[in-house]
Amino acid sequence: MKKLAHILFLALLALTACAEKPSADIPPLKRPAGLQVLSVTDSSISVRWNYVEAAKIYRWTVQGDGFSTEGTAEECSVTAVGLPDNTPLVFKVRSERDGEVSDWLEQEFTTLKAAPPAPPVTHTRKAVFIGDSITRLWPQTDVSFFMSNGYMGKGIDGQTSKTIAARFKKDVVDNDPYVVHIMCGINDVAENDGAYVESSAILANIQKMAAQAEEAKIKVVIGSLTPCNKIWWWADDWKPSKEGVTVVSHILEANELIKAWCEEKGYPFIDYYTPLVDEDGGFPKPYANDGVHPELAGFQVMDALVQPVLEELLKDVKL
Repeated sequence: MKKLAHILFLALLALTACAEKPSADIPPLKRPAGLQVLSVTDSSISVRWNYVEAAKIYRWTVQGDGFSTEGTAEECSVTAVGLPDNTPLVFKVRSERDGEVSDWLEQEFTTLKAAPPAPPVTHTRKAVFIGDSITRLWPQTDVSFFMSNGYMGKGIDGQTSKTIAARFKKDVVDNDPYVVHIMCGINDVAENDGAYVESSAILANIQKMAAQAEEAKIKVVIGSLTPCNKIWWWADDWKPSKEGVTVVSHILEANELIKAWCEEKGYPFIDYYTPLVDEDGGFPKPYANDGVHPELAGFQVMDALVQPVLEELLKDVKL
């Protein structure tokens, strides 16, 4: 009996030792260290600290005079937002594990002063249309559209996108509009500068103009190339100098490229091509009499497409 009792005592002692061993292996919960302030703005702070072994979560708080916010984080970093600007504050973080908590680690900081609101953008004119002869003829042929809306036309005959871009500052930026309507490219297709112009080059020139407009806080609207299947001011058998390209295919390619870029940038793209083109890719009567330049009926179709876009962009304008 004594031997049995001795065996039971030893077994109980072993079980007690096993039960205590895991708790002996758990390290004490340490306070976070190495707190770094990554950034401070007028309303937020981003911080990080060193990993604490055995911590399950980290509790943080930001406190100041009459202000307090808090939260928890599983990672060793946090961004606290919604802080009062230009205010001395204290960021505090501690480790937690199953009800056990460490001491707080603290860091004082001051939020930045909020920047004053930007003044409203103001200009002196509603819109400028820049382009080639199509744009020059638009206000001359469709006088009431431009006069009644206070729009300005800046089109010059025969100019390619490169030449139009070169005068953009003088004819658009210096006239100080809220909106610019850019439409060009048909004279690039016609090779008016004496060489084939890739659609990507047409787009690049439009991009240059849009960049200047954005810098001047001018809103941008892009018009497509209008239809054309024959460049009448060259010989009857004239065709683009790049093999395999036609006037129609070049226009379609340029329009697709410009449209895709406008969608990427968020610029309104006005598709004048689709409602005006005939089955041969031409620009038929009564919309145009020479296959390139719109008549009044063509411009009125264009008016109906662009005016709702301009009205939306100009709805808050007071001149």
